[in-house]
Amino acid sequence: MMGCNSDTQDDGSGETGCSGFLSPVINVRLHDSIDDNLVIDDATVLLIETSDTGSNQDYATYIADDDNLAQSETGAYFSVLSINAMSYLIDIEVTAEGYNSAVVKNIAFEVDSSCGAENTLSYDVYLCPINSNCL
Repeated sequence: MMGCNSDTQDDGSGETGCSGFLSPVINVRLHDSIDDNLVIDDATVLLIETSDTGSNQDYATYIADDDNLAQSETGAYFSVLSINAMSYLIDIEVTAEGYNSAVVKNIAFEVDSSCGAENTLSYDVYLCPINSNCL
């Protein structure tokens, strides 16, 4: 949980008007371009976050079962985005055995600093099996 940009005034009651906002996270759902029913659970998903102040790399973890985290999705690759910036670009690089690599570039993300904001990004990536004709 991070702080917040709140315009609520302290009324002297000792209670704060903002409980903060959640750290930014991403769920990357991988799909076989030919058979969407196939589960791709052994891929490497690299996330590259770039802002005006720097860059960072994170690897996403496959969530096979409910992990009781509100922001993660079962069946997706999940990561907390750890760059310290309010606005940045995300690149996703995916490799998986039996598939051509996939790269998605320049996904714009703005951290929502309003009270209670979840800051969850979900993205679908389609992988093409090697030696196949698919889009």
